Amino acid sequence: MADPDRLADLPDQRAVFRRAAPFLAGHRAALALTVVLNLAGAGAAVGVTASIGRVIDAAGGGDRPALIRRALLLLLLVVGSGVLAWLSRYWLVRTGEHLLAALRERATAAVGAAPLRFLEAHPSGELLRRLTGEINGLASFAAGTHPDLVTAATVLLLTVVMLALYPGCASTTCCTCSPPGTW
Repeated sequence: MADPDRLADLPDQRAVFRRAAPFLAGHRAALALTVVLNLAGAGAAVGVTASIGRVIDAAGGGDRPALIRRALLLLLLVVGSGVLAWLSRYWLVRTGEHLLAALRERATAAVGAAPLRFLEAHPSGELLRRLTGEINGLASFAAGTHPDLVTAATVLLLTVVMLALYPGCASTTCCTCSPPGTW
């Protein structure tokens, strides 16, 4: 009699995204909404940085109406950035939890349908440990690390784009040392 298949210590890491695609199929709209919210929130966060410079310029120039307009815009960007960041994180965690619930159901069904020889080949508790431990690791990543990673990467990307599109100095001295209007 052949020995029953045993679980490998490290699951196959090849083609992870191809294997994950069927799980994502029913959640494309929620994922798209999450991406849009994340981009909008990151854009607002980057806009806060640019807006701070405009407020400082208006304060230094003594233009009170411009200062008030720019300060209100800054306030709007700060509040909008916070709300969009919260919504983005909410939808990302919500979608991740739905995906993980489907994964738990599928894994439980697979273990329940496994042949008795497969179940007997594993030490007591190993399947339960693998079933709960690895999915809980994914849950921790989906709820904690992933949203922070996505947000930080998006803000970094948009900041680099903003800096690349920002007009350079017109003078040979540093932008912060030049009089207003020369950069």
